[in-house]
Amino acid sequence: MPLDAVRLSFDENAQLGLQALLFVIMFGVALALRVDDFRNVARHPWRALLGAAVQVFGLSALTFVVVSVLAPTPSMAFGMLVVAACPGGNFSNFLSQWARGDVALSVSLTAISSLLATVTTPLNIVFWGSRHPEIAPLLHALGIDTRAFLLQTALMLGVPLALGMLVAARWPALAARLQAPCHRLALGGLVVFLAAALGGNWRELRAWGPVLMPPVIAHNALAFALGWLTATLGRFPEPARRALTIELGIQNGGLGLVIVLTHFPTLGGAALVAAAWGFWNVMAGSLLAWRWSRLPATPGQ
Repeated sequence: MPLDAVRLSFDENAQLGLQALLFVIMFGVALALRVDDFRNVARHPWRALLGAAVQVFGLSALTFVVVSVLAPTPSMAFGMLVVAACPGGNFSNFLSQWARGDVALSVSLTAISSLLATVTTPLNIVFWGSRHPEIAPLLHALGIDTRAFLLQTALMLGVPLALGMLVAARWPALAARLQAPCHRLALGGLVVFLAAALGGNWRELRAWGPVLMPPVIAHNALAFALGWLTATLGRFPEPARRALTIELGIQNGGLGLVIVLTHFPTLGGAALVAAAWGFWNVMAGSLLAWRWSRLPATPGQ
């Protein structure tokens, strides 16, 4: 069976569960955000603004080029665009600390990309997807209402983000206690939904593994490279260079997976790409952070 022919079906209750899971993911992300995360931008505005621009817009543009050159199946290409449009993950902050990177910059970039994701994530998905010669007909065939998708996704991301930031600002002790349960609930829910969605097509999907992983690995490697190149051209000191490199390579694949399962459940290849990215970027990022942790980092200016 061709990968693009794999179909994932959910009933109404499962769709509600996916929306609840999306709420938990964004609410959990917001619980870790603090006003100081944004104040750190004032220390080195050039680094933060350049890093955020590349993360929010540059990675999606690079991904468009990657999927055009690598020419994976249309649903795989779309999955790569969805992942690239997602904000950075909080795991990048831990990896930056492990790698002796600029943790303040990493936290600021995660905060900025998470805040902007309400608008930029659905906008990047629609903008770049509609310009790809194979993805655009696929989305048209699915009957996707662009305006409805933009508005619905913005609300689904923005409401829990705002509530989480409110809790973090007004009740920081409560926010600290809720972070771990939200993370466990989100991770467990992702595993359950992915298993339920792909279980019926496991034999076919397993056969596609050798085709799926090379584009995912190449895409993730190029994301890391984009961060390193940007920081190098921007003359960032070594700790900031490490932080931006890791930030670009660690995207919120779990969020991407839920967006695909919620809005594009017939695209099995896109869901599998998001799941594979979520697994691989943690592995690759951890290996890179371990390597850097053994090398000194000159602070610079």
